[in-house]
Amino acid sequence: MAGFGAAIPLFVLVFASTYLSMAAADLAAFSEPLSHTDARYFTVTVFSTVGFGALTPRSEGARLGTTVQMIGGLVGL
Repeated sequence: MAGFGAAIPLFVLVFASTYLSMAAADLAAFSEPLSHTDARYFTVTVFSTVGFGALTPRSEGARLGTTVQMIGGLVGL
């Protein structure tokens, strides 16, 4: 169980970094430009299954990354 708890910050870091890179490469990838805080917020929103609010994926790549993260969250990665 300790391994799972240690993996959570790693997954947040990996996905937040990925989303930040996507947003920098394509300004239309998300509904607004992402800061480091925005990227972490979006990642935790997806992992916690709270749902989307003002920040949403718009490009195909951003939606694909979000889908991968959602599936990972469902299977307990």
